[in-house]
Amino acid sequence: MSIVRFPAAFPIVLGAALLLGLASIQPARACGSIDHWIAKYSGAGASDRGRESALWELAAECGDYAGKASDAQLLDVLRDAVKRRLDTDLIQIVFDIYRCLSGVRDDGAYGELRTALDTSGCPTEEQLKAWGESRVDNALIRGAPAKSAKRVGWLRKGAVVDKLGAEGDWIKVRTWTGLTGYMHGSLLAEY
Repeated sequence: MSIVRFPAAFPIVLGAALLLGLASIQPARACGSIDHWIAKYSGAGASDRGRESALWELAAECGDYAGKASDAQLLDVLRDAVKRRLDTDLIQIVFDIYRCLSGVRDDGAYGELRTALDTSGCPTEEQLKAWGESRVDNALIRGAPAKSAKRVGWLRKGAVVDKLGAEGDWIKVRTWTGLTGYMHGSLLAEY
């Protein structure tokens, strides 16, 4: 049996490498409910630290995101965060995760975000034309363009998708979480 010998400084170097590595890892997060974290952000007695914690949770892209309705709520939160001078990088992350709150881009208050944040990555008017919005709760996404095709997912009312093409009455879509499938055209509204 051979013995492996390490230099005397090895434990220190290894410890430093582990600390640096762990410090750069972001914890896995699942937002849960937008309403919950907006309430935490806006709640009576919320501190700026608590508000930033709520923004981190919102940065995980909440599963109950409902397009324009959620954008209106998030607009108020992000405007407040900018006014409070909370972490600008964090505010930018939330803004980017929710595609620049495109559902409220025509709201007069949106201008405050436009001047405070980087909007260079925001969707163009042309890109917005390729978006659709679920008309109903539990709108089914199928694996093929047929009513008999396997269900691969569902959307809440107001959820936004990228429209990738059409096959008859069916629209090929990609959700913001990356799921691709087909929805009947009657279930989608123009964004």
